[in-house]
Amino acid sequence: MEKLQNFIQFISQDLMTNPLLQRGAIALGLLSLLFSVLSVYVILRRLAYIGQGISYSAYGGLALGLWLFPALSTPDWRVYAVTAGYCLIVAGLICLCSRRGLIAEDGAIGIFMSTGIAGGLFFFSLQGQHPVALHNYLFGDVLATGS
Repeated sequence: MEKLQNFIQFISQDLMTNPLLQRGAIALGLLSLLFSVLSVYVILRRLAYIGQGISYSAYGGLALGLWLFPALSTPDWRVYAVTAGYCLIVAGLICLCSRRGLIAEDGAIGIFMSTGIAGGLFFFSLQGQHPVALHNYLFGDVLATGS
């Protein structure tokens, strides 16, 4: 019990005094509010699988962006733009295929999800090696939020 109290005291003192942790906590709080509102819409529309499908296809967009704009030591906004555009195109294609009745929505999501991963592997193979900044692009860093 004493270790838990020491841990809580350590976290609360650091959070109150360290501006880097304060910005990270604010960013996490805002994201949790946003995602809690969006999750209701996603569940009511029965689109729970869409998040996974788009995030997996983002791997293909990221690989395309890193192939078009070889990675620097820090993440580049152009790579993010290509990734976001790729994801929007995939979401549009999923919508187009499912709305026209060509395939069920979950089937279209699964097809584009696996295609995105395959595209990512293809573009990464063209580079010959995985870029150093791949982890930063895929997962980011909550402590790197600006002031």
